[in-house]
Amino acid sequence: MKKFIKILLKTIVILLLIVVCATIIALKTVKLNNYKPQIIKTVSKQLQREVYADTLALDFSFFKGASVRVDSLRLNDDPQFSQSPMLIADSLRLHVDVLAFITTQAIVINHIEIDTPEIHLIIDKDGTLNFEAFAKTVNDSVSSTESEEKETSGSSKKDKSKNFKMPPIMAKSIRISNGLVTFLDKRKDPPVNVPIADLQIEISNLSLDKPFPFKMAWSMFSDKPNIDFDGTAQIDAKNRQLRVDDVKLKSNLSDLSLSRLLNSVPDLRPVGLTDKLEGIVSLDIHQVIVGPEGLLVLTADGGLNNGKIRSADLKYPIENIDIKLEISEQDVIINEFFMYLAQGKIQIKGRVDDYMKERKLRLDINAEDLLLQELFSQEKLIEIEGLDEPLNLEGSLSSNLEIKTQAQTLEMLKSSLVGTGSLQVVDAKLININILRMVFDKVLSAPTIIAKAAGYDIIEELNRSLPSTLKEKLNSPDTNISLINTKLQTKNSRISYNLDIDGEEFVLKADGELDYKGNIQFKPTLYLEEKLSNSIVNGVSEFSSFLNDESQVEIQFSQYNGPYDKLIVYPEIDGVAKSMIFDRAKQELKDVIFKALDIREQNPELQRQKTYNRDDESGAVTTEGGAVVGDEPMQQESVSPEEAIIDDILESIPFFN
Repeated sequence: MKKFIKILLKTIVILLLIVVCATIIALKTVKLNNYKPQIIKTVSKQLQREVYADTLALDFSFFKGASVRVDSLRLNDDPQFSQSPMLIADSLRLHVDVLAFITTQAIVINHIEIDTPEIHLIIDKDGTLNFEAFAKTVNDSVSSTESEEKETSGSSKKDKSKNFKMPPIMAKSIRISNGLVTFLDKRKDPPVNVPIADLQIEISNLSLDKPFPFKMAWSMFSDKPNIDFDGTAQIDAKNRQLRVDDVKLKSNLSDLSLSRLLNSVPDLRPVGLTDKLEGIVSLDIHQVIVGPEGLLVLTADGGLNNGKIRSADLKYPIENIDIKLEISEQDVIINEFFMYLAQGKIQIKGRVDDYMKERKLRLDINAEDLLLQELFSQEKLIEIEGLDEPLNLEGSLSSNLEIKTQAQTLEMLKSSLVGTGSLQVVDAKLININILRMVFDKVLSAPTIIAKAAGYDIIEELNRSLPSTLKEKLNSPDTNISLINTKLQTKNSRISYNLDIDGEEFVLKADGELDYKGNIQFKPTLYLEEKLSNSIVNGVSEFSSFLNDESQVEIQFSQYNGPYDKLIVYPEIDGVAKSMIFDRAKQELKDVIFKALDIREQNPELQRQKTYNRDDESGAVTTEGGAVVGDEPMQQESVSPEEAIIDDILESIPFFN
């Protein structure tokens, strides 16, 4: 009996060995690729996307288990987004634990390897992400399948016994190597293309009900991996959500390739970035939850420390950039944003509301002690038609600006920009331009010709009436200004401004508009201080037509509309020119009448031929009789009764008034 039992046991063992060997031989000899059309068709139907694969293979080892290999996998995108694949992978391997399947009826994948995958994310002009559309399609397909299974399972007990129930699937670890993710935003013109290359992902102890650790690294606009972080994740299979906690990310901006950055984000080119960027970017993600609906929860904070950038338009780099941000699933709050430019400081606070869709931006910008001579290269700052040398600026700039806009696109940002603010410049100097001399040159150009025709030199008379200190200022190549104050308001893609310039002997006021294409509307008015005005009027009486109610010479200029670098304005001197023409005509007519009546004029050209004396200390101008020009009325010389009558007659004629 014992012998029989031994023989039976040996026979069973031999049979089991035969079955195992047969199974191994069957698994090793089965050609999974023969079933590729049916498998591809089933997967494509489930995903609602065309799926392709060059090779499907099944390998089996008694010790390593079974492994499924898929080569050259491609998943097509929705044609409305792209005609190219959304997902590509050179190789996909799944290592299955056969023993676990035999003993627990569960599919346990020991390891998943994905080599050289590519994922192409696209946002269309309507703001829809292709991956979100794909996830919704898969979700709808799975829900439909589950509904069909429930209906089938409830039809009859006999049918229920025939239903196939998918066994639970678990994966212990996942490794992705040499990955590439591209992000194309078609809302921009030209589109923004952000590549994430050299993607490496490692997930260990993957579980459907417990947190598991993961590591990620990739390169962005760099020749080497420049971003890496780790954290813990947890899958909520019931709600189809993924939760990630305690992620810490750091990256050094000096690892960025500036050329790659500018090629991917063309909107940055006008900034004129040069050299390498510097600074440490940090981001602490406390928690993030994503689901079929998209981003559900996000709590994070981060910023930039010790940042530094250089621009071709700036003389010095912007450095010591410090930024502190708070980020949620909807908003970004800018708590601190400091930057230093030479001796000046710029501070920004604000927020971006609904940054995924509306992108409503609000900023408060304050600048202090920005020296204009340190901001821009002074070699060729502003070229103005009519000036031999470019106009350069010196002074200390401070500003306060409040702006609101929607930043969905660059054009929308410009058109929706609304803001108010002010700019002040103290201890300023305009290099290579003397405003007073330029104004006098323009104002006196036509009257000088008329004056010479009338028999006297207006420039000589004006020089006699001006104090020596003012003559020195007129001969200076530059203009000293105590204060420049500008009020700004922007709306409908235009910037309205009110400009006040307080010089040593004048005030210049102007208002107008600017647009984002570099065009300007400019209408200035010049006011000379009262003492200078009196000196000019007493030297050249025709300037009295410029006097306003405050006894100031007020010179209006023509309005300019055009490119700012072609700016040129002309003083409106019709009053002075007409006055000189009429005075000359009146004098000629008077001479004719006197000659016809044989009357001799008592004081011809008396006022213009007076001898002037000047006190070098006070600068006061006096006549031979001691009258102070500009301070006391000049002594009136006596005239004959005949001359007085003729003067009254001429004054009564409207043409001469």
